[in-house]
Amino acid sequence: LFINRPAAYGREVEAEMKNKAEIIVAKQRNGPTGEVDLIFIDEFVQFANKEEIHQVPELVEDPF
Repeated sequence: LFINRPAAYGREVEAEMKNKAEIIVAKQRNGPTGEVDLIFIDEFVQFANKEEIHQVPELVEDPF
């Protein structure tokens, strides 16, 4: 498995590509290989499916 995030390597990227990430399955014994497109969420240091990005939990303010 390889993780590719162009923005993490200091490359200039367009705004919509800023949070783009992909996981590359290059080798797998008796299984398929391919790529999975994901979104990287900086504030949570988390990867999410593109379809689930609208379901990111809101930060709850600490009452103390």
